[in-house]
Amino acid sequence: MIQPGSGSPWLRPERLSDPWRTATNILPARLLLLVVLLSLGSCSSQALYDRLDWFARMYVQRYVDLDPSQTGWLALNLEEWAAWHRQEELPRYVSFLQRLEQDLENTITPDTVDAWTSDLRGLYAHILEKSTPSLVELAERLSEDQIVAFLENLEQRSLKEEKKYLSRDERRYREDIRDQIGERLEYWLGGLTPMQESRIEETVEQYHRLDQEWMDANRLWRQQLAEVLTREPGWRDRLSRLILARNEYLEDAINLPRVENERLVYLTITDVLNMRSEKQDRKLSERLRKWGVEISRMHDGRLATSS
Repeated sequence: MIQPGSGSPWLRPERLSDPWRTATNILPARLLLLVVLLSLGSCSSQALYDRLDWFARMYVQRYVDLDPSQTGWLALNLEEWAAWHRQEELPRYVSFLQRLEQDLENTITPDTVDAWTSDLRGLYAHILEKSTPSLVELAERLSEDQIVAFLENLEQRSLKEEKKYLSRDERRYREDIRDQIGERLEYWLGGLTPMQESRIEETVEQYHRLDQEWMDANRLWRQQLAEVLTREPGWRDRLSRLILARNEYLEDAINLPRVENERLVYLTITDVLNMRSEKQDRKLSERLRKWGVEISRMHDGRLATSS
């Protein structure tokens, strides 16, 4: 979701080194944030945002079949969550976009890109902190059979992603990294110049391949989750900590090469943005303004109808 924009602060380094993480993510909060971001720029973004609770219910039920009582509870809970997100969080996104516009008036540095990423992580943290108590309550409402089915589905989806990404040879891996960086930057800037493409190529060649390490760390995290969901005394607090610390757990498992990859990406974004032409600068400004308008409409629309 914001993954949870700019010249591309939404191009988060961990997304490049861990593209499969979205497939193993079990948190509906993250899905909601993702849907918000993906819907921006679409003529139907307001309608999509208004149905975030429905998207989240469908996402949860990909992993576990809920009975009518559980479905009703989840629907009410997500409706309340969506109202909170609209009123409290969307204005934060507008403020973030305004900061980007201000920063882009000056020369960009790696510290600037680092600050953008920190802001985005903070926005995601708000989502996660708000959602975690409900996720724990949902786990409490599941039967033993539902817990087993959930863990089996999670494992199957994770193994499928492992097979998909680990089967890539070195050439395909670096092509994927190149495409991810290039396509995200092109969304914000339009077509890239040969110099910008060359700068991306430098990063691709230096990028540390970490897919096996991410998979291993994810597997250990899933094992801890399965243990917690035996629901022994104290499991609720343990589940909360496991959810809230998931990103940190995965990142710490491969800390040094991950940090180096982040540095490479920050430097690349910095250089490509500073190389942007007048045409690219106009494109970037238009994108940012459009996102700001769309988010403001999302925030104002439902509030106006409910007042």
